[in-house]
Amino acid sequence: MFLWNFSVLSLFVQLEMANLALGKQSFMTSFQTDIKDNSLATTNVWIEFSAQIPQSKEFTVCHWIKIKFYNSESAACLWSYCTVESPGQKMECLEVCMLAVHHSLNRNLFFHREIKLNGHDNVDVKRIKLKYYRHRTWTHLCWSFSALTGESKYYHDGEAFGNERFNVTTENFALKPSSEMNDSALIFGQEQDTIRGNFEKGEAYIGHLSEFNVWNFTLGDKDIL
Repeated sequence: MFLWNFSVLSLFVQLEMANLALGKQSFMTSFQTDIKDNSLATTNVWIEFSAQIPQSKEFTVCHWIKIKFYNSESAACLWSYCTVESPGQKMECLEVCMLAVHHSLNRNLFFHREIKLNGHDNVDVKRIKLKYYRHRTWTHLCWSFSALTGESKYYHDGEAFGNERFNVTTENFALKPSSEMNDSALIFGQEQDTIRGNFEKGEAYIGHLSEFNVWNFTLGDKDIL
């Protein structure tokens, strides 16, 4: 079992220590929260996880977010783990962004996820509407996926709000090992169009991120709650 905590290489971000109810300490990262509106967002505010990422058949990713402003193209691009297996090959990404639900006058949000599995021709993209999004307050999100069963589940403030099942084979992995890639990067606060690059200010995250953790197994509903 492994558990990643927020050990990162920070680039142009503000790190603060937040006290938890149990008396432990946790990193909270602020992305561009000093700006007055989303038109002032820049492309040079992001962080990269600096350690190796091991291969895994399953994952659960959980974190807290507090969005200050929706951005213009994506409400908030939270994180992306992108890999290039061999020189000249196409980049593949596992990523999460939040998108505004326009017919609700941006009152609600979509959880937008992308994943590329071996043996599947295309990137699989899905948008799942949150049941209820509370603006400018802390929100807890989780995504669990198993390449053993193909099941993928999504949680908002401890409650499941979506699930699906992929066709998987023995060659599928939930996470590819960074040590075996030609290049790879786990980036917070932006969406990668190339490894560590081609960021867009309209996709930048404007807000706070805390308690980002990854498990190499799928947490149960009660554990996430």
